[in-house]
Amino acid sequence: MTITQGAEKLQMNNEQTDWNYWQDQMNGDSQFVQYVVGLYKKQQLEKHQHESSNRKENYPSRQQVTHHLPHLMNQPNPASPVQEINQNLMYTTKTSIDYPKLKTLNQVSSTPRRTFDESCSPDKQTRQPQKKTRADNITTTTATPSTRQFGIPVPHLNHAIANKLPCFYIKLGIESAQMQSPSIIHLVKWIRQTIQQQTSETIEDFSLFIPAGNNRYKFGVASKHDFLKLWNCKWPSKIDQLEVEIERPRALPDCCALVIRYAPNDLDQEFIFKEITKTIRSASSMSKINYHRPRATNDYRFCVTDINEYEEILKIGTIGIGHLLLPITTFISSLNMTYCNNCWELGHRRNQCKVGPRCRKCLEAWQHDHQCQKSLCCAQCKGEHFSLKNQQIPLHVLSYNVHGWGTRALEAIDLIFKTDSSICVFTEVGELWNSFTIPHFNIFYQKGTNDDGGVIVAIGKHLKATRININIENTIIIDIEGLSEQIRIIAIYWPNCQKRNLDDLKTFIVERTIFTGDFNATREEWNSPASDTRGNQLKKWIEENNLVFIPGTKNSSKRSKRHIDLIFTNIDEVKAETLSFGTSDHWPMLIKTEQIGFQTVGQFPIVNWTIYEIMLSLVQEYWIKELDDQNVDNWYHNYTRFLAALKNRSTQWKSRDKYRPSLPPYIVEMLKK
Repeated sequence: MTITQGAEKLQMNNEQTDWNYWQDQMNGDSQFVQYVVGLYKKQQLEKHQHESSNRKENYPSRQQVTHHLPHLMNQPNPASPVQEINQNLMYTTKTSIDYPKLKTLNQVSSTPRRTFDESCSPDKQTRQPQKKTRADNITTTTATPSTRQFGIPVPHLNHAIANKLPCFYIKLGIESAQMQSPSIIHLVKWIRQTIQQQTSETIEDFSLFIPAGNNRYKFGVASKHDFLKLWNCKWPSKIDQLEVEIERPRALPDCCALVIRYAPNDLDQEFIFKEITKTIRSASSMSKINYHRPRATNDYRFCVTDINEYEEILKIGTIGIGHLLLPITTFISSLNMTYCNNCWELGHRRNQCKVGPRCRKCLEAWQHDHQCQKSLCCAQCKGEHFSLKNQQIPLHVLSYNVHGWGTRALEAIDLIFKTDSSICVFTEVGELWNSFTIPHFNIFYQKGTNDDGGVIVAIGKHLKATRININIENTIIIDIEGLSEQIRIIAIYWPNCQKRNLDDLKTFIVERTIFTGDFNATREEWNSPASDTRGNQLKKWIEENNLVFIPGTKNSSKRSKRHIDLIFTNIDEVKAETLSFGTSDHWPMLIKTEQIGFQTVGQFPIVNWTIYEIMLSLVQEYWIKELDDQNVDNWYHNYTRFLAALKNRSTQWKSRDKYRPSLPPYIVEMLKK
């Protein structure tokens, strides 16, 4: 079909509205399609000019103007099939055609197209400039998809998002126009030389070096090591006879900060900072971390400017504050994303990852044709769930014969937080069992037969613990809720001098029971060199109660090859590990189970205060009478115990995806004062 025949058919069917007919006619003829598109745009332009000339003189105000996209633009009416055909040809190469009627399609003008508002204004209606066409030449163009242009350079964007290290500024004192400013390359070389003269090291890479005003430059580095070199440098006052001033950031970044955990509330902040500086000379900018709810201890944040001290104290893991040994960790800002979408592990980001890309489901090496053939796998705990899901945290139970709580409380507390144990059993605690408290734990104690005996069971405050009253020395029985399943802990210390009837505990053996402690009993199958009478008696008893022995990785006694700190349970898939830690004459035992744990969303107590108030009103007269019959101190002790017990009985534990404290943070701070 020629162009002339196409034009004749277009005139004959000008009034026809069946666009399917036109699509059938125009398929496969790119020249005809280009002609029709150009004619369509010309008609729309004439229509728009005609409407503009007929408008009234009282043009509406700018606030009332409703802007519409005219059809003369490069994007006609989306509903038009001509538009669809035009879009299909956008990515094809246009060829020049020597046809007079098509010269208006690809014309080039040096005058930019005016906006719709300008062309429609009343004072511009009479002037409609006509674009001049070049009849002698039509250039061949190739339409390609438009690429998005960023207003910020990509290196600057990476520096702002991924690095988060503040920048330094260098200001030059150029007083007259005759003085020539040094180039950026010269400034970079001068900075490197200055650092190398003072530290015998050099700056690896500059992530940013740009002008920032008149005779002022902004520069930054890519690593924490280089940042601290710039921070600690003693900058000279001149460069090539020019006055120079280096402006440091106002504060050190979060990557240079450390946190002291679980400091007692009664310790003064100035005292803590003095104790820190005894160990870390470069410590500065200490502040207290404020949490959204009150805590039994405080955490303190401080910055370290010496990279060697920063790394060494993290390797040690603890710091001495007075007579306490407190854990020390890095400071992680709550606004930072702390997981990697390359290996799906926590603690770093993709640009810092040293592992190849892995599938987020099965953690196998990722390829473009990868198909998951294995089950889900968590990068953190290797459980069968997604790596970043609110997963169940496995239960850890610590069993340790401390041989005197007063002398080994600090190392026991350190061991609790290192093993992330939610339940702890300590035997042979002695008379000083209440000399130190464990932060964020509830303590249950039972005295022993002598001054050196006694048992402590510590339960994390995120769990609900109910003690079973039993009048047996060196024995504690506690039911624990808040886990995926309720469990029972039976903790005992069985010294050689104590006579014990194990049948007294037979009625307390229920499903999901962990029976652990220092039994001073040996059996050959329990990793001891020989069997004794107590071991034979204990083996017979656990078989009658369907309990299973859980072996450790080595013997628990340091003074012999005997394994006397034993673990028995009726829970499936329980493992135990003997830890090489501590100064006691026993090694600690860590009990692990994947079957039971607690959700990260947590369980929170909900108190029924209506029942609480009713019960108080019913027993009010009783306690008033008791005040007349008892000593004030004894009455107060009994009454506070009653209030605690009443609150415990009026409390229900429920799962919550989110937690909101009952009081706003500013009210909590006022109450503390």
